Amino acid sequence: MYWLVIALIAIGIILRLYVYFQNRNLIIDEANVARNIAERGFAALALPLDYAQYAPPVFLWITKFFTMLFGMGEMALRLYPLLCGIASILVLYKLLHKLMPAVASWYPLSLFVFCAFFIRYSSEVKQYMPDVFIALLLLYAALQTDIFRLNTKRFLLLWVLFGTVAIWSSMPSVFILAGVGAYHMWQCLKSKQYNKLVPVIIMSLVWVAQFAAYYFLLLQEQANSDYLQNFHRYDFLFATPSKREEWQHNWYTFSALMRQFEGLYPYVHQINTAFLIVGIIVLARRAASLLFLILTPVLALAFAAALDQYSLMPRVSLFIIPVIIILIGYGFSQFVYLKSAWLRGLVIIAAVYAAGCNIAYMAEKPFKYEELTEGMQYLKDKKIPAAAISVYHSSVPAFIYYTTLHPAKEQWVSIKDADRMAWYHNYDSVGWQMRYVWSSRQPLGFLYTNFTEAEFKKHNDGIARYMQLVDKLDKPYIRAYIYIKPEEY
Repeated sequence: MYWLVIALIAIGIILRLYVYFQNRNLIIDEANVARNIAERGFAALALPLDYAQYAPPVFLWITKFFTMLFGMGEMALRLYPLLCGIASILVLYKLLHKLMPAVASWYPLSLFVFCAFFIRYSSEVKQYMPDVFIALLLLYAALQTDIFRLNTKRFLLLWVLFGTVAIWSSMPSVFILAGVGAYHMWQCLKSKQYNKLVPVIIMSLVWVAQFAAYYFLLLQEQANSDYLQNFHRYDFLFATPSKREEWQHNWYTFSALMRQFEGLYPYVHQINTAFLIVGIIVLARRAASLLFLILTPVLALAFAAALDQYSLMPRVSLFIIPVIIILIGYGFSQFVYLKSAWLRGLVIIAAVYAAGCNIAYMAEKPFKYEELTEGMQYLKDKKIPAAAISVYHSSVPAFIYYTTLHPAKEQWVSIKDADRMAWYHNYDSVGWQMRYVWSSRQPLGFLYTNFTEAEFKKHNDGIARYMQLVDKLDKPYIRAYIYIKPEEY
């Protein structure tokens, strides 16, 4: 099993490097983060961001440092998430090695290694993969710091330092820190060494004070904004569910986190749910302190979601998915204690099937989401001038990045002054003016990325109703359409 685990680690690193070196285009949120990094100094990056973005200061500072070294290209912007994605595999391996028999660690490790979400966010300019790395690092640090052997002052100093860095590096680390505090507190209570509770209480109060400052300085306005509350309304939980539909919503929303490494293959969800339940029960019976460490962050996250203060949208809650994987892995690891050989074999076969489905689901997922430059090059090759190009509102942030910030921005000088459509533009009205008001029959180009099919149809039909389509680039991640005024006009 040792060589299987080593192979999984190597494959995980290779997969992340492979997707990173694909160097795909920045998507809308990445481009908006990049704009903040380019437009602000280090001090200003510790203030609330522009363009409806949020990211912790340490993430922004590290990313800005890399752009100062290597330029504003995609690979420099994504370097920190990549390093966190690779390091997360190694830290998870170390955690699993401490928590379960070596013969069982391959299964939870495979869920993490092949999960498309972890691969994707290891090369995306967002804080989600650093969140994962910091969460795992805090769990590992908790297992490594023995409150009974370490000098009290050293223990306190270490965890004040760890907590401070974690909070300003990753906002959801506060959930993991809740588990760390509960873990050490339970150890003190169980052993009746009540004097050891003092440093735990002090460090917890320091964390709470730090997070309160962080929340009021950087989060409060955005977290309670109508825009974000509306955007995430389906990813919150009902605090006091009283109807069947509310219970179903809560379970579906939470279980969506598990479906990120399951897909929709039959029985996989049931297998992992069974492992999860077994893991929780066994921990409660045999290692309650570990249960406090691992389960408290999950419960704290659910509580915040019930208060509409934290979204369970899988990418936003990415940091908790490895914690769930650890619980699943712990439940799976109990097969080594089964006396029945056929029952052990059945559990292993179920795990192999679920792991295989995770790999298949990963293979199905695309890693290209918006390839705006492909559409820009298409219109440029068709000799459509900037004055005759309109950029769909969701494409505008990436368009600004590639025409003003990217190291190769000179390539797009000829089209950088294209019209940037706003979200409230009436495309039907634009199409009508093109046909009945404008005198020129100059071909007109439209660029679309980050669209749903319904959005694309609604907006593009407003143009097509009045104009004649003469050429197009039509791919899932980019559409570039060229229209002219009909001849009779």
